[in-house]
Amino acid sequence: PFVIAGKNPPARLSSLAEKKTNTCIVANPVEKEMQDMIEKTQSLKINTENSNFYIRIFPFINAVADRILRFLNELQHEEKNLKKRKMARYTGPKTKISRIFGEPILGNGKWLGKNSNPPGMHGAQRKRKTLGEYATQLKEKQKAKYTYGLLEKQFRNTFTEAARRKGVTGENLIKLLEARLDNTIFRLGIAPSRPAARQLVSHKHVTVNDEVVNVPSFQLKPGDMISLKEKSAANTAVTSNIRGKNQKFSWLDWNEKEMKGTFIAYPERESVPENIKEQLIVELYSK
Repeated sequence: PFVIAGKNPPARLSSLAEKKTNTCIVANPVEKEMQDMIEKTQSLKINTENSNFYIRIFPFINAVADRILRFLNELQHEEKNLKKRKMARYTGPKTKISRIFGEPILGNGKWLGKNSNPPGMHGAQRKRKTLGEYATQLKEKQKAKYTYGLLEKQFRNTFTEAARRKGVTGENLIKLLEARLDNTIFRLGIAPSRPAARQLVSHKHVTVNDEVVNVPSFQLKPGDMISLKEKSAANTAVTSNIRGKNQKFSWLDWNEKEMKGTFIAYPERESVPENIKEQLIVELYSK
């Protein structure tokens, strides 16, 4: 038992102290609510062979609350880790994005002929303001991100690498984006779109230099050999998507009989057909 005495303790508390009972006495002034809590605490006494222990209710609640908060923090930390493990890709409406930019940047432009107006219920009638300098640069960056299937963090890291290398930063950015494994699979005609190419790579259907690579952002180097696994090459679900009459690019070579392609060199900016003004992206990140 413990005693916290004041100058003039109440008579009832003094009489309890004189009886030397196992009572928690609180200093003066003692509020009625505190006295009730102390009386409830006394009912939680645990008898043992050697001594008597008292469980004080407030520290017990604080300890339980701390454990609960610690458990919730651990759950929140695990949730953040799970979000980091998810693939960084856009999963929203594609035609809506194409209508924003007025061109089929996500590969499917069949609906643009029917409705090429910007998205929204007033897309056709709404008067659009002239975009300022920052808005124009931001829109160009967003177009590049949606075209190659990157989110902001990965796109920024690619730009940082492009700025680190020798040469023109904008051209280096396009070269690094074109050298991605998923983009190369799309350029070779193995997949009908970049999202489909990303899925092929993630599902381990693609090999680079006879080694399986399941990272869509894998950076190819000149001379790398890209092909399908033997089991995947015999799968009609995979081979049925290969485009027979595919556009040929100067930095890629595709052998249709052997189902193998070669990344010859980094492409020149004039050879890349994407309508992206990379200089605006450089100006945006340089601010």
